Amino acid sequence: PQAQYVIGQIYESQTRFAEAAKAFELMEKFKTNESAADAVLNAGLIWEAIGKPKKAIKVYKKYIKLFKKRTDTPAVAFRICVLQEEMGGKKNLKKALKSYKSFVKKFKESKALVVEALTRAGYINLGLRPKKNRKSTIKLYEKAVTAYGELKESGQPLGQAKYFAARAAFDLAEFLYQDFHSIVLTEKSLGRGRAAKKIKKMKEIVEAKAEAHQTAEKAFEAIGAYLEPQWAASASYRVALLYYEFARMLLDAPIPDGLPIEMEDQYSFFLEQKAAPVEEKALVMFKQA
Repeated sequence: PQAQYVIGQIYESQTRFAEAAKAFELMEKFKTNESAADAVLNAGLIWEAIGKPKKAIKVYKKYIKLFKKRTDTPAVAFRICVLQEEMGGKKNLKKALKSYKSFVKKFKESKALVVEALTRAGYINLGLRPKKNRKSTIKLYEKAVTAYGELKESGQPLGQAKYFAARAAFDLAEFLYQDFHSIVLTEKSLGRGRAAKKIKKMKEIVEAKAEAHQTAEKAFEAIGAYLEPQWAASASYRVALLYYEFARMLLDAPIPDGLPIEMEDQYSFFLEQKAAPVEEKALVMFKQA
């Protein structure tokens, strides 16, 4: 067994990496040898380093099967998920999504990696079917945020979990922004009918927009607590955009057909008064972002 390990080391020192990987991989036959685990892991790392992710995954799977009790087994299992994701393509991304979900079930105690796995699973899931997978993606992101809270309470190192939890929280807020953005004030949205009916509808739309604005703003503001500069900055920009879009909707609102001419100026003035402080807040927020 030791001779086999030395052969791998010699090939590696000679930069004959593929041969070194094969030699190290053969150490799986001697799994009770003290060098076996390191050798098999080295084989996977070498395959990965020379751009052979499929071979690396194959070796990592062997490693997990042979050395289940090793402390680095969760990290190796997680690496399989990442490699599948990095290879790209619909088929590999589906495999990665399945692997991340499986990882979460099998390695619950690796809390930092669970947060990352859930977040990565979330954006892969959404990317595969953007229109249909919103609900399932939200569940994955919510689980990631919850898992991060459990991680903080556990006292385990946060690692990259803080970044990925912030990403999950941002994407959840982004869904709320999309809901806000979808509420529009146009002639079509006002519907048919007399001017009075359209004005009533306009008020309903403005109220719905205001409510969606508050919900989204609250979600974006909460991201600052993660202390992740990238996502905090993105969230601040989104808050500014919420105010700007709300103001523009009010200022660009159509005058309902059938509204008496003497009331048109009053109608426009009313909307401009509502929009002015919102637009001013948007400018302040953009400067801060």
